Amino acid sequence: IPKGKRIAPSPLIHIPSKDTLLMYGVANEQEYASVYYRNSSDIRGRQLLLNYCFGHNESTLLLCPYGSGTSYINHNQQSPNAKIVWPDEAHSLIHKKEWLNESIDFLEGQFYAALEFEYVATRDIYPDEEVFIDYGLEWEDAWNQHINAWIPQTDDDFDDASQWSCFKDCDNATPIRTKEEQNSEPYSPNVEIYCFCSYGYRTESVWKEFDDWRQSDAAYKFPCEILRRYLRQGGGYLYDVELSITSNMANVEGDGLVLVKGVPQYAIQFTNKKYTSDLFLHNAFRHEMMIPNEMFPDSWRNLLV
Repeated sequence: IPKGKRIAPSPLIHIPSKDTLLMYGVANEQEYASVYYRNSSDIRGRQLLLNYCFGHNESTLLLCPYGSGTSYINHNQQSPNAKIVWPDEAHSLIHKKEWLNESIDFLEGQFYAALEFEYVATRDIYPDEEVFIDYGLEWEDAWNQHINAWIPQTDDDFDDASQWSCFKDCDNATPIRTKEEQNSEPYSPNVEIYCFCSYGYRTESVWKEFDDWRQSDAAYKFPCEILRRYLRQGGGYLYDVELSITSNMANVEGDGLVLVKGVPQYAIQFTNKKYTSDLFLHNAFRHEMMIPNEMFPDSWRNLLV
C-alpha cells in the first residue's frame, strides 16, 4: 500500500455520552421479584465496546468504527504505519462533513450514522506487514498503568471449560464427574455443563443420534446434570443425565426435568458461564482510543470549562 493511500474506510456509530457504556449492579424492590433495576450508585465498570471506540479527553463523545477489518488494527506508538483522517467527500461512503461543526446535543438527536474515518498509510506498507495506528498518549499511559497494577485471577477462580469437552474421539477422554462426585471434587464455578439431546417432551428417554445436532445448538442444547457414568461397548463412557427444561428455550413447551439415558461423551459440552472469561474480569482493561487533537472539532469539546 503506497504512502498516502487509503487502507480502508470505516463508518462510525456516534455515542454522545461515554457514560452510556457504564455497567451497573442490579437491585430489585422486592426480595423475590423477577424484575430487576439498575443500581445507579453501584458502577461496576465499562462495557467491552469501549475498547473499540475512539474518543477525546475534552468530550463525552465516542465514535465506534464498524468498517470491515478495521477493529483488528492494533496499537504501535513507536512506529505506526497508518493513521485515521476525515475523508474527502469524493471518496466517502456516508460522511457528512457539516456534522463536524455541530454540537453534541445535535448528534444526540441523530439516529443514523453519517460520520466516517479513513485509515491511510503514513508510509509504504509491504506484503505481510501488519497495519498499526497510534492509539494516543492517554491510551498508552492508561495501558501502562493497567499492566503495573494488574493482579491475575488464580486457578481456583477460573478453569477454561474447553479442556473438559471432546467433540470427536472421546474414547480416551477424561471421564466427566457425576453429580455425586462433584460434591467432593467440583468443577470451577465458572463452568456450566450442557447436553445435546433430541427428546419427545417425555420425562424419560434414551439418547439417539440425530441429524445436524451440532449445527442446531439453540434447539438441542440444554443445561444438564450428570447422574451416572458407565462403560460404553467398544470404549469410552455413556452417561445418564437430567436435562433442565424451561419454556423459553427453542422448540420447548413447558418447564421440568427430563432424564435421558445413554448420552455419549461427545454430546456433553462444557462452556464458560457468561461474562466469566478474562475479557469480563472486574479489573479488565477498558479505554477508548484517542482521536488526534488536531482533527477533533472544537464544537464537540463539551467538557471544556
